[in-house]
Amino acid sequence: MKISTLLRSLILATGMSLAMCASATSIDPAFEFDAPGFSANFGVDYNFGISFFANQDLDVDALAYYDDGPSTSSHSVALFKMDGTKLAETIVSLSDTLLGNFRYSNIASIRLNAGEMYRIIGNSTGDNFTWGVNNFIVNPLLTYSGYSYSEANGLAAQFDINAETGRDMEEAVWGPSLSVHAASVAVPEPASYLLLLAGMAVLMMTSLRKKH
Repeated sequence: MKISTLLRSLILATGMSLAMCASATSIDPAFEFDAPGFSANFGVDYNFGISFFANQDLDVDALAYYDDGPSTSSHSVALFKMDGTKLAETIVSLSDTLLGNFRYSNIASIRLNAGEMYRIIGNSTGDNFTWGVNNFIVNPLLTYSGYSYSEANGLAAQFDINAETGRDMEEAVWGPSLSVHAASVAVPEPASYLLLLAGMAVLMMTSLRKKH
């Protein structure tokens, strides 16, 4: 087999591996519920939050905001540690994926640590929010801890240590959510594949020269 043919085969195999690693991850909601009993706004913007524990190491790949159908605004959503450290943020727009009661905006994947507590916060930006939900479902990778709300000062999702809080799941005020997955095993970076390809090519060329 010619060297050029071998190289083409290696390049094709490497490209397929990279494509598989770069394939999109499906949405796996952290929270969901039946159609809510109440969905309204009172002309005031709020930062709504949901606190939760990670039951194991998790990867978060999308942040979400509640959409009851007639939503008209984009929403700032951010994920925080409980000390107020911001881990990720995005703007959930009307063009983002609608699944169930939430729209999901993809983010660069981040890792959450098992046993630690986090809070996802979203700004209502004049749109409806909901409470009094039924058949509440929590992803088994998480443990629901409580909800929070505070009047917004601007359009950003902000962590407020003085926010009003509660624990009743059915009475929680819902705005934000997120997509979570069990932590993935690390895969080689593209540069690692290229180095492997180059090394194999050199070995093959050396072997063929020795035969001639």
